[in-house]
Amino acid sequence: MKKLEINGRTLYYKLRTFDCGDYGASQCYETHFFLKPTKKVTKYWFHGDIIEIENTDYVFKFKYSIESERKTKEEIREAIEKELVLLDRSEEIKKGDII
Repeated sequence: MKKLEINGRTLYYKLRTFDCGDYGASQCYETHFFLKPTKKVTKYWFHGDIIEIENTDYVFKFKYSIESERKTKEEIREAIEKELVLLDRSEEIKKGDII
């Protein structure tokens, strides 16, 4: 995972590459964003070593790579800021602050 800081917030992101198109003719990309990089869990149910695993609960994702040369910094920044505003709004709704 790679670290990204924007507007005083720290996000972690991971690029996912997979085949798409007919018979895997091309590559498709997704960027998943996380609030925390890893989780600490025990290896077995009640005992065992404590290991770190990747956080699989992403907050939001884009259907493209943010490291693409086809996107400008401004486009990426605007898209992330929009998603952060929506994330803040969902937290307000959970607290009961509707209006």
